[in-house]
Amino acid sequence: MKFQAQCKARVGRWYFLIVSVAMMAGLTVTAPASAATPEEEIRAMSNEMLAAANEHNVDKHLKYYVKEPDLIFVYNTKKVRGWDALHVQQTAWWGNGKTDAVYTREDQPVFQVLSPDLMLETASIGSVRTQADGKQLRSMTIYSAVWQKRPEGWRIVYCHESS
Repeated sequence: MKFQAQCKARVGRWYFLIVSVAMMAGLTVTAPASAATPEEEIRAMSNEMLAAANEHNVDKHLKYYVKEPDLIFVYNTKKVRGWDALHVQQTAWWGNGKTDAVYTREDQPVFQVLSPDLMLETASIGSVRTQADGKQLRSMTIYSAVWQKRPEGWRIVYCHESS
């Protein structure tokens, strides 16, 4: 056990020496890659949100929105301010979980880095639902969501949907 600790200490010193020499020589030294890029992290959360939308589970769907009164959500011409208000509105839109809407991703999201802690996601979602008269309504929604890196992870701070 003592031998392993000595080896780890030597490797650490060698790594420091190699990195120092490389930097002095003008070489770029990059840190080891993290498990996922911000785009990969947000893509996974966006997919979870889509699955929750198909379950008509408001709490699960809104999990990645910032739970603050400053949140802004715009749908066509309706502006909703704050997480609590969005929760009430989304519950109403989904008929308290009784809607039969089915959502599908129509394209892959496009991501733009706005700053190291801000990402913009834009994509299209198709939906099919039964109207009161029994007819099927098909629609397309395009959304743009601004994600902000926070201590609890990436959260949507602004979203605009148009259909």
